[in-house]
Amino acid sequence: MKGDMQEEKNSYKRFNNYLRKNEEGYFSYKRIEKYLKKLGNPLELTPFGYIIGKLLIPVILFIAFLISNDYILAVISAAFGYFILDSILRTKDKQDMKVIKLELGDVYDLLNIQTSAGVFIGNALTECYLVASNKRFKMKLAELSAEINMTKNIEKALDNFQSNFNSSEIDNFVITIKQSLITGQTEEALEDISDSLKERNLIAIQEDTKKVNSTANIIQLLMYMGIMTIILYITGAELIKSWTGIFIK
Repeated sequence: MKGDMQEEKNSYKRFNNYLRKNEEGYFSYKRIEKYLKKLGNPLELTPFGYIIGKLLIPVILFIAFLISNDYILAVISAAFGYFILDSILRTKDKQDMKVIKLELGDVYDLLNIQTSAGVFIGNALTECYLVASNKRFKMKLAELSAEINMTKNIEKALDNFQSNFNSSEIDNFVITIKQSLITGQTEEALEDISDSLKERNLIAIQEDTKKVNSTANIIQLLMYMGIMTIILYITGAELIKSWTGIFIK
């Protein structure tokens, strides 16, 4: 028993070491680590765990349908299963980014207020986590704050912060802060990008509202059609019953 467990540990170490040494290609440790990091990694997967999941899920689905003699479904489910993990990660990232884009506007507002009051942009950045409520965004802003306080290297801290997101809005945020450090025109730069972000957020909210209204209309239509179908069915059944009674008499 101990020998089997030791062998499993050795196999894990060998494969993990292979991933770390492999610097290029699909199975590159750095590529997978960067990919997971940018998507927030809500499942807290290691690169090794990610690859095992990608391989294991389709195999399990394939065997499950194969046992039921559903060969076509076995192949389809295996192909689908290969992308399940990525789908979960991307869906969660998309949900997070919807909230983060809105909260980024609050961050800009805070920075505007602080810098207008004469606070250095670096010091203002250390308090941004206070206005965030999204767990992922708040944690990364807190890490940004801690790194700035410890290293005093604002640009490097911003680069590390940026690496946690796959978002053009975050990219623009980091670029704007870096440029303001060089030019000294902090308030103007923040105000311009903040207005642009708020306009995009407003458009996104309006589009979401339209989608909700469209969904509500579709549901109402389906309910109406369902009610009409039931009424027609009952009416038809009663008519058939009446006609049958007449002819039998």
